[in-house]
Amino acid sequence: MGKGNGADRTATVGGGMILDNRYEVRQLLYSDTSISLHQGYDRVLNRPVAIEQLQPQLAADPQVVARFLDTARALVMVELPHVAALYDQGEVAGQPFLIFEDPLPATLAAGAPLPAGQVVTLVQQVAETLRVAQGRGGALPVITPETVRYDADGRIQIMQTGLPAQTPVSGVMSSLGLLLLVALTGSPDGRGKTTLPPAFIRVVERTRANQYADPAALVHDLQAAERQATVQTVVVPPPSQALLPNEAPTQMTGAARPPALLQSETSGAAPTTNGPRGLGVGRLALLGLLGLLLVVSLLVFLRRPGTGRATPPATNTIQAVQPSAITTTTTTQAQPTRSNGQPYTVATANGRPLNIRQGPTIASPVIGTAAPGTTVQVFDSPVQADGYTWVHIQTSTADGWCIREALRK
Repeated sequence: MGKGNGADRTATVGGGMILDNRYEVRQLLYSDTSISLHQGYDRVLNRPVAIEQLQPQLAADPQVVARFLDTARALVMVELPHVAALYDQGEVAGQPFLIFEDPLPATLAAGAPLPAGQVVTLVQQVAETLRVAQGRGGALPVITPETVRYDADGRIQIMQTGLPAQTPVSGVMSSLGLLLLVALTGSPDGRGKTTLPPAFIRVVERTRANQYADPAALVHDLQAAERQATVQTVVVPPPSQALLPNEAPTQMTGAARPPALLQSETSGAAPTTNGPRGLGVGRLALLGLLGLLLVVSLLVFLRRPGTGRATPPATNTIQAVQPSAITTTTTTQAQPTRSNGQPYTVATANGRPLNIRQGPTIASPVIGTAAPGTTVQVFDSPVQADGYTWVHIQTSTADGWCIREALRK
């Protein structure tokens, strides 16, 4: 992977630098006193990448350069989970660089605070990375709200930035604690958000007091807090979501199937809607009264002179308005066609289907997916939320919102 020096292997195209006649240096993603991280593009393999370079004042120090490149070799040997994969390394005009996989869309620093359930998943993944790194005796990755990135599906990615060294357990817990406070509250001191469930507030207070000895203890308390919050937030569903007495749930397929929220995007279980309890005592009493009035009216009608035998109700009419028939008709309708859309292609970096959501936020339910390579129509103006750029799209099966970063012209 190493390459020799050579100023002839850099170029400037359209205002941007090209390293080694291959890697386009694009917008700045992160910078500190030791390194800079840019979005980049591999012109040979036609894929987005991340480009990390030493700051110019450090690139002249041979010891710093050696340490920088040793970091790359250690990454290849250890292969830590959730750490961005290293593709290449090189040096151009005395300036060493590393090429990583395409960074995920948002940093924790830009997107926090996150839903409590998503924070639990995020901290679990970071703790797993630290556990594996400590077990293998390698240098720990730099864990900060700027180096931890995530996507709408709850996946995280740690960009290995800076010049990592052996870190004591106290330093690990300090980094993980800071990550938790920012993710839950949006503030490094844990005071940025006051609407957390009580169970999570207790974890925040213990973290601020440095009461956790290792990542496993913190993860254990977070999981317990999530379970407790789930129990506290299970409520009787509103009347609009309940089933009528003796009504079986309608079977639905395809795009009409009710979407299940990602585990990382909800801190509680979905409310139960089966059975008549969802209607509430008041609605049951009202239905009973209406039924009684209907029976009385029918008896009065039958007792009137000249009515003869009672005529059975028209079963065809009643069957035509059964909820199952209405649902079947509604769910088989095709998506309405809209005009003035711009065609884009789904191009997810990880090859997984793209989630289509009901609204422009990661807390919004998933209403469908689009496989890589699918052509979608983009409408309206982009919306910024949760650290992403969201666009309104339409496919043959769904009409909703997705992240703009997963689409290509």
